[in-house]
Amino acid sequence: MNNIVKIFRTQKHWICIIVLALVCTGAVFAIDFSQSSEHVQPGNVLLSGGLGFGSASGREYGWSGSSSFFGLSFAADYALANFSLTVGGESGAYYAGGWLDAGIIPFMGRLGYHPNIGVDNLNVYALFKLGFAIFFHAETHLGFGIGLGLGGRYFFTDKIGGFVELGLDRYSFSGNRISGNGSKFFTSGISYKL
Repeated sequence: MNNIVKIFRTQKHWICIIVLALVCTGAVFAIDFSQSSEHVQPGNVLLSGGLGFGSASGREYGWSGSSSFFGLSFAADYALANFSLTVGGESGAYYAGGWLDAGIIPFMGRLGYHPNIGVDNLNVYALFKLGFAIFFHAETHLGFGIGLGLGGRYFFTDKIGGFVELGLDRYSFSGNRISGNGSKFFTSGISYKL
């Protein structure tokens, strides 16, 4: 019996990994990748607004530093007829405090994939974003933006729901005196379905 206990103790992390893999595999096979979520049907328009949080860093005249940023985020998505996809746009206004004291306004195109996971009132999705951002810090700079993320919406009524998006939106810029980047990690707010 002691030998069995010893084997279990030395192999318990592998057992946890195997159990986790089996649970994840079962969850993947429960998702219907061929159908859209019930709340994202062709022709639907989803309007979302909320708060976004991230971090920014910059370099100016040899000085460098980083700061957190926060602000408002707005998005509109249109559901296409095929492949459970949405296309849309996203913008916002963020402020990075500290020594950076900069504003960031992104303009990003969004492509979303919304599989049907079989849970009533829940819409999960994956996002790809591409665009640009305007940075305000003593001078105005134009930068490149790209992002990947995962999100979820829970609809409390047929039209209104709350959402959370996690991922990485990266905005980078370079100017004569300053260069830097911003990374948005988290957005949460309210969605309205037209």
